[in-house]
Amino acid sequence: MLSWNEVKQMAQDGITMGSHGHTHSILSRMAIEKAKEDILNSKKIIEEKLGVQVKNFAFPNEREENFSEELRGYCQEIGFESVSTAVYGANDPLDGTH
Repeated sequence: MLSWNEVKQMAQDGITMGSHGHTHSILSRMAIEKAKEDILNSKKIIEEKLGVQVKNFAFPNEREENFSEELRGYCQEIGFESVSTAVYGANDPLDGTH
């Protein structure tokens, strides 16, 4: 595990840091409001600790059944520029499909 000081130094050295959720829970198994809270808390904490905007989110356990379009849309609403999964296939950046 890295300390926040080590992570901050990595960010200062040009490594992009993203969010993976606050509790690393499978978000699709949580109540939607709890899942949104988990995503937002992670983003806020990282931004506060590192002093940079967090633009990338990767769903924990990144399988298709473990995320939803509603949560993907929420990620975009709160400022993420990319939302990642491990679902195989081509991605269309214009409509968000794979």
